[in-house]
Amino acid sequence: MHAHPEIQFCYVTKGEVEFIVENTRYTVSKDEAVYINSNCIHMSRALKQGSTYVCFNIKPEYLLPFLSNIDGHRYIYHFLHGSNFASLHIREKTGWQQNVILLLKDIYQLYQEEPFAYELQIVSCLVKLWYEMIHGNEDRILERNSEETPSQKRIKKALKYIEEHYQETIELKDIADELGVSNGEVSRLFKKMLNETCFEYIGNFRIMRSMDLLNYTDMPISEIAFKTGFNSFSYYTKYFKNKVGCSPSSYRNHTKQHNSDELFC
Repeated sequence: MHAHPEIQFCYVTKGEVEFIVENTRYTVSKDEAVYINSNCIHMSRALKQGSTYVCFNIKPEYLLPFLSNIDGHRYIYHFLHGSNFASLHIREKTGWQQNVILLLKDIYQLYQEEPFAYELQIVSCLVKLWYEMIHGNEDRILERNSEETPSQKRIKKALKYIEEHYQETIELKDIADELGVSNGEVSRLFKKMLNETCFEYIGNFRIMRSMDLLNYTDMPISEIAFKTGFNSFSYYTKYFKNKVGCSPSSYRNHTKQHNSDELFC
């Protein structure tokens, strides 16, 4: 899992992908998308072999100066700072959700083809996209934003600790000490917020990190296993196959021809 300051739209172009945002899971199929707010902890994994998706990473500061001139920035502010807008599954084939999907397709096509003045066309598409998001969620925008709960604050702190120490041996007590709670409270927290045990999460996180290294480096697989916190190469390959459905070497060979795209706007 990771987080970043950019807003992200992830559009699935093939297959089926699971996205986990904070403590919410989405199964996103072809021609569907998920919206992920700024600084929200999230991760993804393919549910079907060969699944692909495009990430649109949008820096809010690029749009806000323009929109502030027409007092439109206040609407985007609700998305950036409202706890009820951590994420959205965009999947309907009608209304604003369909329009958002079509705009994401247009932006991706402009990036690929680069026609004359395509940058201005992308800005136009982004403004239209925000209009659809805002207009389609008017009722939620008018709701009073709820405060982040103590459990949400604790799980964020726990996940941050794991992200910083996943290459090391992590005991339940290490996380408990970091949060200032008991071991039992840590176990209950993970089951409540993520619906999995603490060690299941750590194992899955390590697998996700190893998948990044398999995708984007030529590092030997045995080295990847130890670099991502697995103390045994054989255990790593067995755990990987159980979670992903194929061996690390098969995964690397397959994804070299099917890597997902990531765009920054």
